[in-house]
Amino acid sequence: MFHRPMFRNISLGVTAQAVSTLLAIFVTPFMIRSLGLSAYGLWILVSSVIGYMSLTDLGLRPSIGRFVAIHLAKKEYQEVNEVAVTSLGILCACGIAIAGTTAIVHLFFFHVFTIDSANIQIARQLLWIIGASLAIGMPLSVMDGLISGCARFDLTYRIEIIATVTRAAATVTLLLSGFGVIALAVSNLAIQLAVGIAQICLAHRVLPSLRIAPRYWRFSKAKEMYGLGIYSFVTGLWHRLAFTTDNVIIGLAFNTETVAVYSIASRLVSYALSGSESFSAVFLPAAAGFHARGDHSQQKRLLFQSTKISLLYAQFVAVVFVVYGSPLIQAWVGSKFQYSAQILVVLTLPLVCLIAAKASNIILFAMGQSVYKWVALIFWLDAVANILLSVMLVRIWGPIGVAYGTMFTTTGTMLIVIPVFTCKRLGIRYVEYLRQTYLDVVLLGLCLAAVLIGIRYAWPHPGLLPLAGLLTASAAVYFAYSYHRYFSSKHSETT
Repeated sequence: MFHRPMFRNISLGVTAQAVSTLLAIFVTPFMIRSLGLSAYGLWILVSSVIGYMSLTDLGLRPSIGRFVAIHLAKKEYQEVNEVAVTSLGILCACGIAIAGTTAIVHLFFFHVFTIDSANIQIARQLLWIIGASLAIGMPLSVMDGLISGCARFDLTYRIEIIATVTRAAATVTLLLSGFGVIALAVSNLAIQLAVGIAQICLAHRVLPSLRIAPRYWRFSKAKEMYGLGIYSFVTGLWHRLAFTTDNVIIGLAFNTETVAVYSIASRLVSYALSGSESFSAVFLPAAAGFHARGDHSQQKRLLFQSTKISLLYAQFVAVVFVVYGSPLIQAWVGSKFQYSAQILVVLTLPLVCLIAAKASNIILFAMGQSVYKWVALIFWLDAVANILLSVMLVRIWGPIGVAYGTMFTTTGTMLIVIPVFTCKRLGIRYVEYLRQTYLDVVLLGLCLAAVLIGIRYAWPHPGLLPLAGLLTASAAVYFAYSYHRYFSSKHSETT
């Protein structure tokens, strides 16, 4: 099932996310020191406000790769052109809408937020530059969807790694040279344009039959893509409601200092989720192709093996968080954030279940609107239950009660509800699903936990660099064994 190109894509995806996370960890403190807290806060505020405009596509962008993969599996090359041209036209309109919305935001921004008089002109320029960057990025994202639909994630991730390193190097160089946030924004815009040009070239390389011409525009194709995309948009909103509202609930119940403590744990969870998203998307073209051909046996095998590989990643992260979460947090942000280590332990269980369920979610997404609309409903019910339970428990147990609210709802949804729904669609018994995915893998995770617990008791204070070396060595041994045990040529067939 998992041939060499797929493992190459997965490896590059994890590498891209690791590079991004590590550079963010090291560059962020440097930016704060160089820009000052006020200018850095302005950068974050403007980026956050403009960032919400990325929702204007209403879930269209995730649908591009799915429809391209479906049509390629059926050798429908003209339909691929229709997907490309139709989505390009829609996202160009979204870009124009973002430009207009930026102008409106510009009128009200300074009435809503308190900005220092010295930074008002800088804020005006930032709004326009970051707004322009998002507006231009909308239509360019079509090329990324085309490349992903061809299962050439290796190209996408290579570009992402180069862009991330270039962006970090440009940030450090500009700040050392005395430039400010405007120069950073212009630099990011230039890098985005360069990435877009590279993706245009690569899209034509992997799709020699690609033609961008008005004659390929189809209103029916737009309707079909939005029919699925709107449910992808809904599940994206679920993620915001299920996780980002935790900080809002705590802010309403306590104060900003408590929010800061909780946010450390939630940020680590966010990093882990981003890592899983970097490789889980690799499964979509295969899932769409099997669905297009009606190959149910391959869909089942893909479910088992993709869940297994997601779970292997998730439980390694979980063991590290549980065993070494406290020293990691202390080394990163200091001892005053130690309470967040307890919160992190509580959030670990729903994290594992959510990452493991990503494979089910992708397979259901590949099945199209008729199936995925029920997934969107399940996600929304989970989000509502999560918020209500968190509001109740925060009054009883304090900030950690919010984490318990997430644990109780998300764990049940991702461990039972979504997998049971997937098994029913594929004609699989839920017990068989657990046996093929969780049973053997969890036993391996328990062995890893036992080893790391023993090392921690024998070596309780290793320091940051030795701890990083220990975890790196543990990851190398764990994933090398996992590959040999579950995915090498002895244990899996190639497609």
